[in-house]
Amino acid sequence: RYHPMAGASSKGLAMTVTEGGAGAGASAGSSRAWMLIGGVGLSAAAVAGLFMLSRHKASGEHKPQGGSQVANGFVSPAPAEPSPEPEELLAALLPQLLAAARQLPQQAEGVQDLIQFINDTQEEMAKDPTWAVHRDEPISDLVDWFTTISAGTRTEWVLAISSTRMMLLSKFEETHDLKWDAPFDPAEEAVKAKSEARDAAGME
Repeated sequence: RYHPMAGASSKGLAMTVTEGGAGAGASAGSSRAWMLIGGVGLSAAAVAGLFMLSRHKASGEHKPQGGSQVANGFVSPAPAEPSPEPEELLAALLPQLLAAARQLPQQAEGVQDLIQFINDTQEEMAKDPTWAVHRDEPISDLVDWFTTISAGTRTEWVLAISSTRMMLLSKFEETHDLKWDAPFDPAEEAVKAKSEARDAAGME
């Protein structure tokens, strides 16, 4: 049997379900909208980040240090500074040697001769710039030898050793040898170079 209240209840239930469905649909639509907005926001942020990164690279803010240059994507090192010439090193060493030699007992073996050679060397270098250029080989030997044995040690302590002092004196004597003033002969030098190369090959 049909009951009036039953019909009303059914209609009410249907309306409730319909309203609930509409509310759920609205809620889902709202969620989708917020997700869409959020996705757009993230995409915009990503695009903005990439844009800033591209501007940073294009502006060249990241530059190699130490004077290096970039060519074709490769970083080339900065050019090395030229090494001092042997005569320049000797000119800087002479005042140090003279001051140290003057602190030694003047009656000690070779001290007076060493001081005289140091003074003579300074005078020759000041008078004639080519004097040291002609003596590139013995000057290089002198400077390299003394720099090695005196590393980390006071100069006067090094010269206080008699054997070291006499070795330095012999190197100054070699530097002042007049043979270094002989004119340069290319043919003679070529023969000498061949002879040295032949001797070196025979020793191997």
